[in-house]
Amino acid sequence: MSTYNRVVFDKRIGGDWIRVVDLFPLQHRYLHFEHSIQGVMSLLDHTVPVLEYVGLMCYAVRELAHHPPRVLIGGLGSCTALHFIDRLWRHTSDIVTVEINPAVIDLGRRFFRLTRQHQVVEDDLRAVLEGGASSVRVPAPWDLVIVDCYSSQFVPASLMSVEFMELVRTRTAPDGLAVFNLWSPNCNRICGHQVRTILEVFETVAVLHCREDDNLLLFASPQRHFPWPTKVYFKGLRYPFAVYQKRFESFWPGFLRDSSVIDDAGADRYLQHQNEIFETP
Repeated sequence: MSTYNRVVFDKRIGGDWIRVVDLFPLQHRYLHFEHSIQGVMSLLDHTVPVLEYVGLMCYAVRELAHHPPRVLIGGLGSCTALHFIDRLWRHTSDIVTVEINPAVIDLGRRFFRLTRQHQVVEDDLRAVLEGGASSVRVPAPWDLVIVDCYSSQFVPASLMSVEFMELVRTRTAPDGLAVFNLWSPNCNRICGHQVRTILEVFETVAVLHCREDDNLLLFASPQRHFPWPTKVYFKGLRYPFAVYQKRFESFWPGFLRDSSVIDDAGADRYLQHQNEIFETP
């Protein structure tokens, strides 16, 4: 079956060349920043995840977080995670999405079914967790916090340190859930340090390894004995959870060996190490 695409938006905004492209006959709408995909939405049903990591994240959250009263999503992308969660809990939950890039919010409203009924705040996620965003009317603690702000080529230094992870933990309800979408060790030199930093604060993380996308999904809770499931299903495939614990270092996977904790003071050094793989001679 032949495929073709239709460009519906193509413009340089700030330092990024942004494109919105529809792919047929799949009827998928892509959001591209330069050469990276920021998100995909189904034109047939905007609440159904297309990308593997989004689907795994959404289906796992549905199993792990039972009707959370307060939901905080960091990162908007193509709005698919927001639409999925909104469909599940719009009548029972206060759902707030934080996006630092105003262009992404504008494109969400124009092309990705974002409406005025969705509470979207243009701000830095860390500032919101610190209580600096007066426009967020929902108070902490949050029952579900999703941090989807990292890409293979851009990791905000302020959102990867142990100080930030402490902030996420203290703003998450005692029986709540925090979710982190990281790029996997296949394309992320600092993945081990990122996971080690999360372990330093939460002590235990449940991990889903994506098979198709180069993503690593981490689930953590302030609750010491959270009832982690053994698996989650997406598109008929079974994905087992791996559980890493701070106190059982001998059972860590290879990419976590020799990793260290990132703090605010040293975050830029880790980012420079990551960025070296994208620099041209």
